[in-house]
Amino acid sequence: MTQGCTPKWDDKGRERRNLQMKPYSIRVAKESDVDCFAEMRFALQTHTEKSNPDIWRFSDEGREQFKEQSIELFSDPDAQVLLALNDKGEAIGMVVGKIHRNPKCIPNISGSVEHLFVKEEYRKRGVGTELVLTLCEFFSSQGAEDISVRYVVGNREGEEFWKRLGFQPRIITAGVKQQRILEKISTAKHEQWAATMQSEHFIYRVEGERPWSPETILELLEACYREYYEMMGPGLKTLIEVEDKLSPSGKRAARRINGRIICEFPPGFGYEQHEQKLAYHFFAHEVFHHWVGGYTVSHGVAIEALTQYMANHTLVKLGFVAPDQLIRDHQQRQRQIDAGVMVEFNRYYFLFENLEQQKGEATLYRLCQQLAECFQKAESVGEKADVAPILRSFLGSDSIKADYDMRKELAKGMTKDKDTFSEMIKNIVREEIEKREKTL
Repeated sequence: MTQGCTPKWDDKGRERRNLQMKPYSIRVAKESDVDCFAEMRFALQTHTEKSNPDIWRFSDEGREQFKEQSIELFSDPDAQVLLALNDKGEAIGMVVGKIHRNPKCIPNISGSVEHLFVKEEYRKRGVGTELVLTLCEFFSSQGAEDISVRYVVGNREGEEFWKRLGFQPRIITAGVKQQRILEKISTAKHEQWAATMQSEHFIYRVEGERPWSPETILELLEACYREYYEMMGPGLKTLIEVEDKLSPSGKRAARRINGRIICEFPPGFGYEQHEQKLAYHFFAHEVFHHWVGGYTVSHGVAIEALTQYMANHTLVKLGFVAPDQLIRDHQQRQRQIDAGVMVEFNRYYFLFENLEQQKGEATLYRLCQQLAECFQKAESVGEKADVAPILRSFLGSDSIKADYDMRKELAKGMTKDKDTFSEMIKNIVREEIEKREKTL
């Protein structure tokens, strides 16, 4: 961390300090002091490493050359090394300061406190303060208007000391090991792709590098399942059970897909926990069932993208088998659809089946959810006239409330038999359509 301040002192203040009797003295270091200076510099390094183990350390070569470099520092006209001595002439502290000249900056002359150290038994006696103030006199003589200091994050003693002298943070110097950066970047890519998987339509895409192993993709899928479960409200969790009870074709579709996964719940996903099972099943139900089962297929392109990627990279270890067969199943199912309207835009497909042909299946509920969202998209490509009233009937701000009311009714009807429940759904839909048509 780098801090700075403008030093303030005057001759009277210096005289008052000199008049006081102190059990120590301060002088400029000389070549014969190199051994005690090196000892204190290495002691400072040990102290700072305890405060923050991530800081840079001396190498063996650095320690060997330190004394030679220190002697050069002692004679540098733009540097000053001061020692504090006790009444026996023993070094008890040191400070190193340097002058920096840069005509391209304002101020163009500044000083920096490079190192400050006081032996532990002499701390909190004013030794450090006196060393800094004496160094400031050197800075002043060189025309320095600003002084900066760097100290290690975690060094509480140093932080408190410099704050007492008026230093305030100006620039934060942060550091990290290169491997950690690579890990963070890799994690960011990982999370970005996972977030894409968790988007509304579950679009699976691979861009740039392709470092994805089967294990990595499985990990992303598991993260997606967990995220999807967290997104589910009570109504959506209820819908899982509702559609299971009411949609035999949906169950068949789910079974067909589950057969293409290593196990119903991915290894390590915590399948012993019922709620996570529910989350995984809901994911498979939403994404796989509605596609292969021939229902609203807003997630179909996403699955096709994933299966194509798997086919191209032979990712059978992920747990899927014969993705090309999965695509053929979908295409065959699409050819069998002879009722409703298919609307295409931006590679997404939305299947709208006539309400009277639904026979009260739970797909009515899915249809209602898609109507308002797809209205403008469908109309922009010229949907059939007989679908327009249905779409318009669910368009508007009140559609959110209607959806909520329907969800409550679905939850209430879970215990009813299929025929009664189907009629209830159809009645709700018809009531909403009539209500909307009256307001148009």
